[in-house]
Amino acid sequence: KLDVALALYARLPDSSPLGPYARYKQAWCAFNLSDFDRALALFERTLALAQAAPQLQSNASLAREARKDWLLALANARGAQVAIPEVERVWADQPDVGLQRLADLYRDQGKARDAVALYRLLLGRAPAPRARLELQDSLLEMTGFLGDSKALLGALEDLGKAAQPLASASSSRRRHLAFGAWAGHVRAALRVEGPFPVGLPAV
Repeated sequence: KLDVALALYARLPDSSPLGPYARYKQAWCAFNLSDFDRALALFERTLALAQAAPQLQSNASLAREARKDWLLALANARGAQVAIPEVERVWADQPDVGLQRLADLYRDQGKARDAVALYRLLLGRAPAPRARLELQDSLLEMTGFLGDSKALLGALEDLGKAAQPLASASSSRRRHLAFGAWAGHVRAALRVEGPFPVGLPAV
């Protein structure tokens, strides 16, 4: 039935007032058929058509949804290294936003190595303190899935450093202490010897 729907939506040309919506529906049909390359192309076509007629309120909303859903197709179709320039092209006005959303999609899909690559890239772009803390948090989580105890302890130490500028805020302080306790638990579980990670309180 999805194949039939694809063919039916294809009957509406791009020039039709419903053309952008038809391409969007085609994109989702392709996505649900696991044809992610086709879905990528159709989401991007939707975006282009909707942006070409921004005076229509429905097109403005459709463009936002198509660009967001394009990332979902990209997470299924490409690894991080191939995806980075694509995101920077389609999300040219907000590349870091697009890259973080893609990283989070990789995280949600259990693609730890791709998520780690993007979180490290974003951390290298000197984000604000609170954003850095959130990125380090996500990086720590994904590093844990890779089974590299040395990298995990390094991520724990970096998280502690990222938390320090925000330690005066009560919620951040509680979080900082919680991660300190968790760091000790993880280190014990891994049987890694050595000094407690810098920046994380020994509790």
